[in-house]
Amino acid sequence: MIIKIVNAVNNMYELDCTIDSRRREIVIPRQIAMYFIHKHLNVSLAVNGRYFNRDHATVLHAVKCVNNIITSKGRMDDTFKENIKELDREI
Repeated sequence: MIIKIVNAVNNMYELDCTIDSRRREIVIPRQIAMYFIHKHLNVSLAVNGRYFNRDHATVLHAVKCVNNIITSKGRMDDTFKENIKELDREI
């Protein structure tokens, strides 16, 4: 459900976040999905990463990246923060 919501907002197919790509339009939604799975579901980092064909360290990095942007005070991140808040309400 979390992945479907994140993908719908980003106009992506469900399998797009599992492909081996470093393109920004794939990486950011994938990191956001990992963040919300970590935040809302009681699964280990390894289990979270397996769905995305990633390891636990990648999930931990994604969670830290999203947390850093949410807690930063830069104006460039305001849109991102609002998008995260909106997704959190939907989930």
